[in-house]
Amino acid sequence: MTDSELELLKVRRLAVVTQLSAMVSTTTGAKPDASGGGESVQHVAYKDALYRELKDLDTLIERATPWEFNS
Repeated sequence: MTDSELELLKVRRLAVVTQLSAMVSTTTGAKPDASGGGESVQHVAYKDALYRELKDLDTLIERATPWEFNS
C-alpha cells in the first residue's frame, strides 16, 4: 500500500468518526428505526454500518502501518 493510499484511509476514518460523534437524537443514525407511509428508515443499520466501516478501516490502517521494534 502506498503512503497516499494509507493517507486516504486515515482521511476516511476521520470522516466516519466525525459522522459518529456528530450524531444527536435528531440526526440520521441516532434515531430508532421507523416505518410508515410506505417508507422505511433504518437508522440503526446506518449507525451499525458506520461502526463496521470504522473497524475495517482500523484493521487496514494497522496492517499498512510499518512496524517499529524497540530493544
